[in-house]
Amino acid sequence: YMLTPDNIVHNISEKMNLWIQTNISSSVYDSVVSEVYDYGEHNHLLVCYRDTSDDQYNTPRKIATDDTDLYICDTNNHRIIKRACSDLALDGTYPTIGSPGSGNDNFAFPGGICTDNTYIYVCDRFNCRIVKRKCSTLEYVAEFGSYGSGNANLDNPYGIATDGTYLYVADTRNHRIMKLTSATMAYDSKAGVNGDGADEELAYPYDVTYD
Repeated sequence: YMLTPDNIVHNISEKMNLWIQTNISSSVYDSVVSEVYDYGEHNHLLVCYRDTSDDQYNTPRKIATDDTDLYICDTNNHRIIKRACSDLALDGTYPTIGSPGSGNDNFAFPGGICTDNTYIYVCDRFNCRIVKRKCSTLEYVAEFGSYGSGNANLDNPYGIATDGTYLYVADTRNHRIMKLTSATMAYDSKAGVNGDGADEELAYPYDVTYD
């Protein structure tokens, strides 16, 4: 439930839906009566239900933006969807990429995404890899990883961030953070081992950021 500015409580508990707003205090969607409550001008609200069409999603997990477009991990549909920040419209030429599988244009439950404004980097979780694609066309560029625990491996990577030079990956089931060079998609270093709280220990890290 969400309390809106006029103290009306609206039920937004449907877990398979996606809400995107430019101002969270100005409009609220009521999933019971299917209405948008708008409290200000120039606010955008996208409401999507679970399905496989371009306007529908199935368990969207993460989102990234280059300030021009949004890139959405439509996790259980095994794809990335691209929408304009300005009006949330689908990209007219390259709206989506992905289908179930392990090829260059496939994903298996993508769970994390980031961008350096030229490329997007996707945590292709069940394929145990990071996939690099062009922001402009969503075209495949390169990838890093395969199942395992070595320096060239990942196991269910879930979160990712970039500072423009390096990628930082939450390698969830290997209980570590991986650092990759974004230009070459090559291994640089790592930190973490499985444990319950010592300085070098991690337990199933799910996300990562940098300062």
